[in-house]
Amino acid sequence: MAAVILWALSFCSCTKTEIVYVDKEVIKEVPVTPLCSYTYDGKEYSVHTLGAAFEEGYYTFLIAREPQKPYNSYLNIMIPDYNMGRELDFGDPSLSNRIDYVILFEDLSHYYSPYFAPQSGKMKIKKASGKNAYKIEMDVILRDGKPFSFNYEGEF
Repeated sequence: MAAVILWALSFCSCTKTEIVYVDKEVIKEVPVTPLCSYTYDGKEYSVHTLGAAFEEGYYTFLIAREPQKPYNSYLNIMIPDYNMGRELDFGDPSLSNRIDYVILFEDLSHYYSPYFAPQSGKMKIKKASGKNAYKIEMDVILRDGKPFSFNYEGEF
């Protein structure tokens, strides 16, 4: 009986992963359970992939619903180093899209180009404790009037 319970619990584990192979070599383990979620137009969506990079003065973040490529539903954010830790108010006329920030959101039915700024809202990204940890607080109204929010603190 104990073996049956242990077997059943192994399927409920929050650390369950899917192993990705390339030429029979393990390249990474991808989380199968959601890491967090975002809300778009009043509906909550699971996030299975988080990524962050810093290159040439810019931080880039990937928030994707899929656990591995190709990503069909994702949010990309890019901000320059000088905006790290600063609250960006998209109603501020001095804030410049594609210079002070870049936001690209796409899913199977919608595409929000980085060339069009959100109508309003705020976003703040700052470093958190941990090697590759960040805190993102984002609550915006996209160009077509649909709300989008993402709040997460942790490893990317």
